[in-house]
Amino acid sequence: MQDTREPQAIVAERPRTLLGVPLPTISYFVLYLVAIDTWMTHHSLSLRRGVELNPLMDWVYHHGGVLVFLAFKLVLTGLCLLWINHRAPREQARMAALIALSIYLPIAGIHIIGLYR
Repeated sequence: MQDTREPQAIVAERPRTLLGVPLPTISYFVLYLVAIDTWMTHHSLSLRRGVELNPLMDWVYHHGGVLVFLAFKLVLTGLCLLWINHRAPREQARMAALIALSIYLPIAGIHIIGLYR
């Protein structure tokens, strides 16, 4: 009797890293940067020393209050990062993580520099 089963395809595991760093680590770092951005934005707005440049987030801050602003921003970011981690082997997820880093790293830097002027 002949074995008619097909051999299992050997599938190479796609990388779950970006720039040599595991994608979950990058996700935690992006969430940390977003938390810095959120807190520093609230701090600047409460002292009337800054403005929220994102019209949607400006509306949420002024109509929903600080807690709604904080929750909205962190929950929305967390959901996006969950999607990135779930899709980590795919190129689109790694690109999304790179875009998030390239947006929030300078924003956090600008907030930190603004803190000391």
